[in-house]
Amino acid sequence: MVDVSKKNPTIRTAETQCIMQMNQEAYNKLKDKQLSKGDALTMAEIAGIMGAKRTQDLVSLSKENNELTAILDSLVPSNFT
Repeated sequence: MVDVSKKNPTIRTAETQCIMQMNQEAYNKLKDKQLSKGDALTMAEIAGIMGAKRTQDLVSLSKENNELTAILDSLVPSNFT
């Protein structure tokens, strides 16, 4: 094994994106939090935070990161196209 104890810490970033296609009625229900199974966007945000916190468990060969920052942008666009 290689001794990396003297290696300077590096800043790493990761970015992901999702594109969803749906009809106007489904979009309105999602945006207005009127889906029969609950608030899907809040649950997606929680899942993103949980995934970011468990990066070292989910990505092989990654090290534990005690200074993790997760930024989740708005999941609903301002207009429907």
